[in-house]
Amino acid sequence: MKIGEFKYWYTIDEAAKVAADQLGEPITASDIIDKINYEELRAWFDGTGRYVRMVYPASHYDPDTGKNPLSKHGMVDYRVLPDQPVMGMMGYYEIYTGPRSGMVIFKPIDEMTAEAHWNGGNLLLDHDGETLLQIVRRKSEAHVGSRSPLDFIADPSSLPRAKIWIAAEDLRALLEPEQEAQVAPSSTDLNTAERNALYKLVAAMAIKSYEYQPGKKQKAGVITLISDHLKALNISMDPDTISKYVREATKPFIKSKSSIEDMARQVVVRKG
Repeated sequence: MKIGEFKYWYTIDEAAKVAADQLGEPITASDIIDKINYEELRAWFDGTGRYVRMVYPASHYDPDTGKNPLSKHGMVDYRVLPDQPVMGMMGYYEIYTGPRSGMVIFKPIDEMTAEAHWNGGNLLLDHDGETLLQIVRRKSEAHVGSRSPLDFIADPSSLPRAKIWIAAEDLRALLEPEQEAQVAPSSTDLNTAERNALYKLVAAMAIKSYEYQPGKKQKAGVITLISDHLKALNISMDPDTISKYVREATKPFIKSKSSIEDMARQVVVRKG
């Protein structure tokens, strides 16, 4: 049975066991966490019942570099807009490990040691895949009913491992990288390599120039626009034929992320 045919989500420990069985070598939970931190494997947090606020990376810029040659690079911080209320989470959210997520702040303890925590705390991506969310907790002096982001502070505590999940599709993509899609020739005029090269060109133009979205419902007029451009070059081609070949050419570029996000939006069922 292939990964994901029965289970949709794996804990970090389960993912390590599956990887060890699949690859035939010792793999631990720490190895899986390394893959997550190095952005080779996506991870999701069951945030049901926790608070988050939207944050925006900002850099403190000092134009006077005479004081410190490095000051122009500034320090990365996360800005909060006071008119965007704190939200409650429901379901799975992707853990953000992208650029600037690894900035660490050190709070001195003594001459030899310091307390370290992530500058932005624990960061997640909202279901739109773009909005950055920060896990927060309410200040002790704030009113229990307040949703003002200024009444909350970043929660620096580590995410409970039991609440971190790996999507089966992501684990399969890591352990079973798909071979480059090969398209069988339908004509004796082109060999497989030539047809694959042409399909790649078609895919690049369709996606980048006409905003064609592989595997999704297309914006109105995409195929018609391609047809109109062909007619401008005195090339006549039926729209259904255009749609067929564009769909075939872009098939290898269909992303699995959307299906994972659809599952993440579902209400979380507590596991016994």
